[in-house]
Amino acid sequence: MMPQILIANQRNGLVLGIVISTVLSSIMTFMFVKAMRRFKNQTVSHILLAHVPKWISIVLIIYLGYMWFIAGGIVLISFTNLIKRYILPDMPAQLLLTILLIAVFWCASQRTRTVMYLLEIILITNIPFILLILYKSVMTDYMNWLAVWNVVSDYFDRMPNHKVISAATYLFTGYINMAVFNKESEGKFRPRLVGLIPIVGLFALMTTAFVPVGFHGPDGALQYVNVWVSTADSVKIEFGIVERVIYVFLLLYLNLSLIFATVTWHVGSQIIGDVAKRNWKVHGFGLKIPAVLLTFALSTYFVALLADEKRLMAFATQWLQLRFWSEIFLVLLVFLLSRKAVAR
Repeated sequence: MMPQILIANQRNGLVLGIVISTVLSSIMTFMFVKAMRRFKNQTVSHILLAHVPKWISIVLIIYLGYMWFIAGGIVLISFTNLIKRYILPDMPAQLLLTILLIAVFWCASQRTRTVMYLLEIILITNIPFILLILYKSVMTDYMNWLAVWNVVSDYFDRMPNHKVISAATYLFTGYINMAVFNKESEGKFRPRLVGLIPIVGLFALMTTAFVPVGFHGPDGALQYVNVWVSTADSVKIEFGIVERVIYVFLLLYLNLSLIFATVTWHVGSQIIGDVAKRNWKVHGFGLKIPAVLLTFALSTYFVALLADEKRLMAFATQWLQLRFWSEIFLVLLVFLLSRKAVAR
């Protein structure tokens, strides 16, 4: 969803919006990570319940939990539509979504440390292929740098609208998962190479927004439903085992979509689960987190039955804007609570 929103707003301050989003997101990342380090082995739920009036904290926790749930749900529905269109057109979309929901449900119900290990493995194994696709995309003769330059030079001085900022900052939002992962840090978490965050983020935003423009032109890029799938299908590896890059791209898309949904649903279920002190068990198996995840899965399934791609895009655009302000509020709140805790 993010590439489509950015490319659709290429004349509405995209260039300046990428720069502003990189600076703003980097500052928010440093603030949130530094604040969470002061709360050893605590999640955001524990912090809010300990420092904010109970009824306010419960409302905030449930709200934040469902914001994480919506993030994963949008990705799962979007990827189901993509599989249906490009890979398995004869398979019912409901069956595809059910398979994805079962996989994410099982992965998200694991222990936090297990989910972190899974995230690490997926990233380490996928990053080389992502870099390969980006390299082949940028270095191919089909990349029209003049089209990119025209967009940059003609609209550089335009102020970005809210859609651009909210979509561009979403690329950096992974840091917010420290809201739950912090409980596994044991107070020893030391972010390394944090100075690379704005550099890598800026590079990722520029390639996400401008590579499709270079391949299809400023107007042509607006004509595609999944612009990056079409872009990947325009690239080939002359001496590789797999000549068409689209096959590698779709495999990476599957891996990253599933791990993204797993992490967001795990974080959301853990946050909401912290509200209930009692964990009902059957044969020693806790039911609290699976019950929350089942609610997520059923809600996603029924939304997918009612929403087409156009409605999903409109909803995702509005949700990204709400997420932007919610994220700023959460970062500032946790940062102020950490300062208050130090003052004590």
